[in-house]
Amino acid sequence: MGPRVQAGALGNDMIATAELANKNYSIVESNLSKWIKNDEDTRIKDKLYLQIAQNRYAAFKQVLSNVGGMYINNMKISSGVPQYQVVPKDLQRRSFLWSLQQAMSISKYANRNYERKGFLSVSYYDQTLEFMGYDLLAARLRVAVTSYLNPNSYTQKEYFDDMYNAIFNSVIQMRAPSQGERIMQRTFMNYAQNAVSKATGNGGAAGGSSSGAALKNNEDIGATPGFGDPSQSLVPAVDITLADNSELYFYNCLQKLKPALEKCLKNNLPIAARTHYEMLLFKLNKTMEVKQ
Repeated sequence: MGPRVQAGALGNDMIATAELANKNYSIVESNLSKWIKNDEDTRIKDKLYLQIAQNRYAAFKQVLSNVGGMYINNMKISSGVPQYQVVPKDLQRRSFLWSLQQAMSISKYANRNYERKGFLSVSYYDQTLEFMGYDLLAARLRVAVTSYLNPNSYTQKEYFDDMYNAIFNSVIQMRAPSQGERIMQRTFMNYAQNAVSKATGNGGAAGGSSSGAALKNNEDIGATPGFGDPSQSLVPAVDITLADNSELYFYNCLQKLKPALEKCLKNNLPIAARTHYEMLLFKLNKTMEVKQ
């Protein structure tokens, strides 16, 4: 039924709700060892720690659902209420910017002291960041559809501009990336390689996703049965190949990123940051090559 109707979503401001929830989760996390006794093998605490990480991820996805979201109104046509309304542009953008920052800073919630004491081989928060990256990039297809339906809403160009400025901020500022920025930059590059390589004839790259298969039968934007006819969806059918310009915008981002990386690499950087940026530049150059 759209972003307004989701399990566990409370209130009419998902960002404020997520912020409050994260504060409460932090209180619980910091007191796990104090509040839970008789748990020598940490099974109970580990289960709760995992649940908190999952809840933070769920809150992130609820906010992100505003991006390229549609409000579905299951009403009779005679009511005069439109069957769908695209989420307002300002709310989409605020939700996307919040989601980007939440993803790149998710590791701040990790209790490293607790993780070192327990039996966690990989932090739940480090795993969650990878899923967040995929979710953020998948949202571009929803934005393609909603901006096609309502040209005055949040557009793919604005989405990619905001994405680029957020995840490559470390390159722009010529500094070492944080862990979250590093992972998001790698994820973005994988998707860009896949999209741009097809357009330049270099073949697809692993890690990306095909827009042609996306939104098949409106699955990605939540097909909702129409009033009185369960077989009729209230979500309008859109040919994604007409609406989606991901290849163009990925290419534009790579064009901006190339000189920014080259300039950044002239700066005095730690070895880990330099290696990371050199690898990004190598992948970028291979992707931008045009086969003769």
